Amino acid sequence: MKKTGKLQTVYVCYHQSSLSSVARYQPLQPEYVLAPYLSAVKGFKSRKLISRFRCGCHGLHVDTGRLLPLAQQVPREQRHCVFCTSGSAEDEHHFVFDCPAYCAIRNRFTNILWGPASTLSSFCTLYDPKVIARFLRECFEHRNTLMAAQTGHNL
Repeated sequence: MKKTGKLQTVYVCYHQSSLSSVARYQPLQPEYVLAPYLSAVKGFKSRKLISRFRCGCHGLHVDTGRLLPLAQQVPREQRHCVFCTSGSAEDEHHFVFDCPAYCAIRNRFTNILWGPASTLSSFCTLYDPKVIARFLRECFEHRNTLMAAQTGHNL
């Protein structure tokens, strides 16, 4: 078996496993094929932003909380959003659909957030990836501004 064939087989087996991070990613990319956004979005920074968001390496508290030393980690569902009082975990769904801190941005992107895009899977796959990248960029820029205001630092 060629080396690339073996790597693909290992990846497909891992991709189909039930590990928590893989289980969250799998609905976004159910098959081992090139994700359409990778060829549709020309800008490297936009592709990187979408890739990191889809893979869960984005800086939201559900991501940063797992990077803490084991003794300091809290369960994923308890990594609360610090930008609202909902008590929800700051995860991808809360960030895109629910957090009131991003309401003004959401109102400008109603075409990709209402209707069939009520799940992360549909949000990431049904609409123009360039629009999704723009939405995510605006939300993360706003989040950085909010974070800087909370901590008193520029990010």
